Amino acid sequence: MDRGLFPTYYMYLEKEENQKIFLLAARKRKKSKTANYLISIDPVDLSREGESYVGKLRSNLMGTKFTVYDRGICPIKGRGLVGAAHTRQELAAISYETNVLGFKGPRKMSVIIPGMTLNHKQIPHQPRNNHDSLLSRWQNKTMENLIELHNKAPVWNSDTQSYVLNFRGRVTQASVKNFQIVHKNDPDYIVMQFGRVADDVFTLDYKYPLCAVQAFGIGLSSFDTDWPAPILVRVAVITFLINYECLPQLYHYGSTSAERHTHLQASGANILSLSREMAVLTI
Repeated sequence: MDRGLFPTYYMYLEKEENQKIFLLAARKRKKSKTANYLISIDPVDLSREGESYVGKLRSNLMGTKFTVYDRGICPIKGRGLVGAAHTRQELAAISYETNVLGFKGPRKMSVIIPGMTLNHKQIPHQPRNNHDSLLSRWQNKTMENLIELHNKAPVWNSDTQSYVLNFRGRVTQASVKNFQIVHKNDPDYIVMQFGRVADDVFTLDYKYPLCAVQAFGIGLSSFDTDWPAPILVRVAVITFLINYECLPQLYHYGSTSAERHTHLQASGANILSLSREMAVLTI
């Protein structure tokens, strides 16, 4: 486990009696001009060349905008060499914006994800150039087949002299990284919430229409925003608490990377489509 400037993050499925099942891992890449995290279904093999590589999270130069990709090929690098089926998909985009109160106030974030079909399937978004990316289309207000989410505004509490959100007991420590994600048309439906419960542990609950990789990427992005200055996290463990009945095939898919791939393919389970009624992320 890397305890230096390039921490490793783990996501576990937590069951009864404190049992944990590994799901995903991420590591910040070295020698990268921007924040760049590789996401893998193997806790040891975190290389891009490995068969366990499922996607990545990458930021802009300012560290304020992020995109979550699957394992497909960049259309610019693979121009003329790969077909549309192998072109990478953009799974989510996250934008952090300066607030009117400066660094001491709550930060504002927007999350853009591909839209869903009537059958509750994600519409693939495979831009061939930067002008059609999720971030570009959001900035140009071209939102056809896209969904825009944002963080719920916290309320100032005069007793504690701080901004607060109601996490219903899921978050126990104050942190600038604590947030809830909602849609403007239904602010009471919490699509995702993320908050600190220990020094290197946060909880994250996510619901439809997010999947596990999208939620994992959104949580990772909160550690690399340049404002307020991020706290250096040496080690982080991310745990998702998911209803057992939702993912019966995911608990027994083998201890090796090859066994996991074989079982996922045989069962039809797809880590990119794990949108469920209840899940929790803990860092």
